[in-house]
Amino acid sequence: MEYQDEDQLCFTMEEFSVVATENVSSRQRMSRKRNYDDDTRVYKSKNLEIEGRRREKLSASLLMLRGTIIVDAITYIEKLQYEVQRLSQELHQLEANSEKTA
Repeated sequence: MEYQDEDQLCFTMEEFSVVATENVSSRQRMSRKRNYDDDTRVYKSKNLEIEGRRREKLSASLLMLRGTIIVDAITYIEKLQYEVQRLSQELHQLEANSEKTA
């Protein structure tokens, strides 16, 4: 029994070639390429609508992310500008006080 199972698993080179060719042809049938008689190739997706929706959703998400980054950057810049103004006023007050004491 053990030898019979092993014999079933062994292939000759010719048998292996036939099996390999069958596997290649089945993969070609599953691919997105379609060959026509005039040798033109058309690439079509099996799930074209689903892929389109996924790309639209991804694009919308990236657009929202860009907007959020811009809004956050503007808010941060405004805070920094306010801090610059506050520190400038404080510096002018300190200079005015040092002139009075001098």
